[in-house]
Amino acid sequence: MSTKSFLLRLSKNSFSSFFLEKLERKAYIYILVISLFALLPLIQANALYVDDIKRVLTGFTEWGYDGRPLTTMLMRFLHIGEPLTDTSPASQVLAISIYSLCPIYASRQFDVKSRVFLILTGVIFTLNPFILQNYSYIFDSISMSLAALMAT
Repeated sequence: MSTKSFLLRLSKNSFSSFFLEKLERKAYIYILVISLFALLPLIQANALYVDDIKRVLTGFTEWGYDGRPLTTMLMRFLHIGEPLTDTSPASQVLAISIYSLCPIYASRQFDVKSRVFLILTGVIFTLNPFILQNYSYIFDSISMSLAALMAT
């Protein structure tokens, strides 16, 4: 086997799972739009949790005390260093868009081919009451959504 054919086969097998097919792209857009519309009051509330208040006032970036050093590195990268700044609607919208990908990738394990079923399960996942609180955190929502995406 030549090197070129090996790399071509490797790229088809390894990286094709990250890209969405046509059915999945349409379902993702529907899930994202429905979720954003449903979560609009939460986004507009702009309420801060205790952790968020401390981070907004002091710019504190250490999640290592909570056992999450990768979150510290991610937030320092996204906020281009320290101190952290309040990016409340953008971080929550990014978290919602990442959470909307989770049911798409999970549906591949069950070989779901129905767009309606995919959209329905995706909306139920993203609007799950247990995940709604994750959207409320301004700084932690991105890392929690990435953790859920990596788990799927």
